[in-house]
Amino acid sequence: MVIFRSLFFLQISLGTFFGVLGLGGLVQYASRGAQVLHLFNNSILNLAVAIVLLLAGIFLVASLFAPIGGRFAGIIYLVVIIVWAVVIVLDLVIHNLLKPNFLVWLSELAWRVAILSGTWIVSRKNM
Repeated sequence: MVIFRSLFFLQISLGTFFGVLGLGGLVQYASRGAQVLHLFNNSILNLAVAIVLLLAGIFLVASLFAPIGGRFAGIIYLVVIIVWAVVIVLDLVIHNLLKPNFLVWLSELAWRVAILSGTWIVSRKNM
């Protein structure tokens, strides 16, 4: 039975976000959202990150309706959190530190850390 609480909507939102971001990375869409995934000069690594995020989105939504838990869910959440943290570090620290200016950079950092925090909260609920 699905209970409609704030964590339910957070998990739906995160699943949709990761799914759309991963799909955008797969089709190499030119939006800013898809450019988040173009972190490496190697297109195979960009493709791998896009696939991981797409699968993470599918997992997050599917786990609301199917009982997925235990060690498998913990590993999936850990992978998603690590991949998203790597995306943050590569894009905002290594490639674009304080670019184009501090306030824009800070707003980019804020929404990405909010996604990371939400993913961590959902992972704690489901493990």
